[in-house]
Amino acid sequence: MTTWLDEGYRDNEGRKFDNELRNHIYPTCVMPVSVHAAVGKALRPLMDANGFSSTELIGYEHNWDDAGKYPVQLMEQAGSVFDGGVPSLKLTPSMLHTPISSSI
Repeated sequence: MTTWLDEGYRDNEGRKFDNELRNHIYPTCVMPVSVHAAVGKALRPLMDANGFSSTELIGYEHNWDDAGKYPVQLMEQAGSVFDGGVPSLKLTPSMLHTPISSSI
């Protein structure tokens, strides 16, 4: 992170460290919630101590079949180290399959 800062990146710009999950033909990083939480808990204090306290640490699930479960479990296990997210506003399966009116 300090190298990025030295190269002119702002310390609050997002970085994505995980690859697409469960796509077995694409290089991937399968990370259970417990590991993701442990990484966040170890990383946040290091970031804060090294001048990156304004850099947000986020965790999310971009596979729709698990989008309402993985992030909620992550917030339950390590919510204090991750930024953003409102678990009470999580999507439900019915929200993902709402038909669009054909009268538009």
